[in-house]
Order: sequence, then C-alpha cells, then structure tokens
Amino acid sequence: MHRKTNYIQKTGNILLLIMVFALAILFPFSWIGETIGLPFNNMLTGEGIRYFLSILPLSCSTHMMSLTISLIICISTWKESGFGKQILYNINHQTGVKPTFRQRQAFNIALTLLCIYFFTMVCMSIGNNAVLLNIKGELLPSEQMMGIILSTLITLTFVSLLYGIMSHQLRGWNNIISSLYTGFGTYGVWILVVMTATLLYDTILFALIP
Repeated sequence: MHRKTNYIQKTGNILLLIMVFALAILFPFSWIGETIGLPFNNMLTGEGIRYFLSILPLSCSTHMMSLTISLIICISTWKESGFGKQILYNINHQTGVKPTFRQRQAFNIALTLLCIYFFTMVCMSIGNNAVLLNIKGELLPSEQMMGIILSTLITLTFVSLLYGIMSHQLRGWNNIISSLYTGFGTYGVWILVVMTATLLYDTILFALIP
C-alpha cells in the first residue's frame, strides 16, 4: 500500500514539474514565434499577461478541480474508516484482518445503503421517465454526468464515515473530521497538477492556436 501511495505521489510530482516547465517556456516561445512571423499570440504583451491573469482564478474552479478534491476526500475517508479494507476482506478472506461482530454489522448497513443509492441511480437512468438522461434519451454525454460522479463520491464518503462511526474505527468528532482531510497530505499534489494542467491548456489555446 505504501509503495502504491509513493508511486502516486511521485507520478504527481513529475507531472507537476513537467507542466510548470512547459508553462514557463511557453511565454518566451510565443514571443519568439511571433517575432519570426508565426501566427502566435505573444504572452509577454499586455494582452497576453491580462489573459493569463484572467484565467488564473478560473483554474481553481473547474469541474475537474471539484472532482479531484471530492476524490481525495473520498479516498481519505475510505482508508481512515477501514471501509475499504472490509470490502477487500469480503472479496478475499486472506486479505486484511477478520472483522469483529460490530464491524460486520456496520459493514452490512453501510453496504446496504450503498446498494440502495446505486439502485436508485439505475432506476433514474432507465425507462421512459428517466430523469438522468439527456434530451436524446442518452446518459452520455450529458450536463449532469459530472454531478452524478460527484454525488457518487459524496455517497461513498458518507457511507465510509458511517461505517467508521458504527464500527468504532472513528471515535470522536476530531477523528471523524480529520478523516476527511488526511488524504490531502498524500494526494494534494494532484490538486496542483489539475490547476496547472488547466492553466497550460488555456494558455496553449490562446498563444499557439490562432
């Protein structure tokens, strides 16, 4: 598990360094391209700098940023509550530690709630009156798809917390609240990766694509 975590961190660190470097050289590269007659927008002009400053706050409020933060919170509670280990144990009894009676009861309740959620989502995706389908009667693509993903992550987070509380894996408000954000220390680099990727993408569209 620690090897996987370190691999995820190192991958995020490498991607962040690559994108920061690409973003840094994009400014002089656009100036050089404009100078030699290429159809580039110079990022070192007043217009380029104003554009970059205008997209800077937007990079923190994208759908992908919301998804990344929600995913980190979900993974954090999943691990801290022990709910993930219980699922692995039920799949393969040789993985993890045998649960206590309280943990088994908590797991059954949490799993039931999770199944009810997925059953409800399936019911809202089929039939003539399916509310999750788009105007063409399809699930993908649709404007609400990101909302469906986020609601699923929120439900997984809630179920994990519920399991942790009922199984006494999480005791007291301090442990419950801290389980929501401990993952940011491990996976927080991916927030920077998403923010930098958004900045790089928008800057490339403005500077290099006429």
